[in-house]
Amino acid sequence: MRKCPEKVKDENESEFGRKRIASRCALEIFGDLGISDGFKNIVCEMIYDDVTKTVIDDQVILQFGEQMFNQYASDVRKHDYIRQNLRQLARLVLEAQKTTPLKNLEEFFYPSSFRHVVSAVKVLAGYDLENKTFSIPSLAIKLGYHLQKACSIVEANAVKSGDTSLAESAKNFLVVYQKKWNRLISSGALTNLREIKKTSDRNVPIAQDVKLLNSHLDTVHRLAENKLGENPSAENYACLAKVILARTIVFNRRKPGEVSSIQLKTFMSRKKSNVLDDMDVSVTDLERTMCGFFTRVDIKGSCGRMVPVLLKPSFVSAMELLVKLRETCGVPQKNPFLFGRPCALSAYKGSESIHHFVKECGAKNPEALTSRKILKHYPKMLQLMNLDDDEAKLIFGRRYQMKSYRHNGGMQQEEMDSEERLQPETEQAASWYHTELSGTSYQQANDYQQEHGSTTGNCKSVPTKSVNSDKGSQYKGKQKWEEAEVRAVERHMMRFIEGHKVPQKNDCIQCLEAEAKALKTRSWKGVKDYVRNRITALKRQSGTSRA
Repeated sequence: MRKCPEKVKDENESEFGRKRIASRCALEIFGDLGISDGFKNIVCEMIYDDVTKTVIDDQVILQFGEQMFNQYASDVRKHDYIRQNLRQLARLVLEAQKTTPLKNLEEFFYPSSFRHVVSAVKVLAGYDLENKTFSIPSLAIKLGYHLQKACSIVEANAVKSGDTSLAESAKNFLVVYQKKWNRLISSGALTNLREIKKTSDRNVPIAQDVKLLNSHLDTVHRLAENKLGENPSAENYACLAKVILARTIVFNRRKPGEVSSIQLKTFMSRKKSNVLDDMDVSVTDLERTMCGFFTRVDIKGSCGRMVPVLLKPSFVSAMELLVKLRETCGVPQKNPFLFGRPCALSAYKGSESIHHFVKECGAKNPEALTSRKILKHYPKMLQLMNLDDDEAKLIFGRRYQMKSYRHNGGMQQEEMDSEERLQPETEQAASWYHTELSGTSYQQANDYQQEHGSTTGNCKSVPTKSVNSDKGSQYKGKQKWEEAEVRAVERHMMRFIEGHKVPQKNDCIQCLEAEAKALKTRSWKGVKDYVRNRITALKRQSGTSRA
């Protein structure tokens, strides 16, 4: 019907996305469920199956989802996250219905039901009784948090309706949960997660695979840009969008989600200057230098401060082509993202884009080529390999050996955790790390990275070396809080200190934004830790005074 030429177009009908008609019909049949229209639209986008039916049938799950929607309503990117959490709770209810006497989520929250809840969680998270391990430990941990929130909802409902028995049962369930959940679920699941991470960290990508991936991305980029220019279509648009997204992530050492969520209006207001306002201290010397040569988009990193996303001229030309042809290729006008998907309001996912090209590039060990590991072990190498000769000459001066670096695979030993995975660097490639820049000796932050671990754009509070910084200077891990910094924090956070309440991330970020100059070397975690320490000191003082 949607493709029928005789169909009369309804202006109120959504122009993007596949309709989940069955879910919408189910919601209409149930009538007023006490949920907002915004949250109802999120539920309507779920594929109608047993899990979605359970979500709609269970009032507590709907209230749980409504709470999440109230928290994340303004962020379209979180809508998928809300649906994911709803499905997790609904799957738990379905599992409990199969293997225990429990029929809905409200029945979970009686002290006598606790053993049934633990049993259902173990089945859903794939608990192996013989080895005492979870196949999906992260799910077991998430379900624990969901159950606490749902229990609070049930208790609040009971108090509101005057059901003192249910309210007392929910309160007692929470007491049992706090005493036993860690021993029965959380402890084992966290142990499994650590073991999985340890095993994963040992599987380090090899240099040759990273070179293959980078070369493949470059080839696909050129071909996709030509194809889209000659034949605009949704398929060609998707190919170019994915490859430019992957290359931008790799070149900038940024988290995939940060780059994926760049908005179109932000790209259109991109800038090029040496002035880095409120730039995070994790930005390396090389990146700060390149800000003067390349256009950039400033985005907010995970620590709350601004970090640059550098755009080479080849990236910009491809992005401009995507913007020019986005509506022709089916991207809705309402889609706010630079890497928007056709027929949807969302953007392509960076990690999925990289994974797609990893499978295509012919790597020997593709399992190790994840975005996290690539950016952890090869950040500087990939930045240098993506500079062409002219760009390298502009940034580093005439003393450069880009071809040798790019084709011979030279790189410094600290780029890898394991020596046997990397061939020694040639003298020509080594010169890259001691190139003259404007008559001074340029050196990246390799020494700090080798001593303290790689920075992969996660906004860690690391020192900012100047171009003329002394080679032998070292950075001390703990920084004393200056008087100006203390006053800046107190101006915004005293209510938390005096109320003995640890602030949330958003509170710390607002403090950083309001005092950008005074707190330019601090992260949101640093502010939070400072407030927590002040609260601890106050509690000790009050305890001493009582004694």
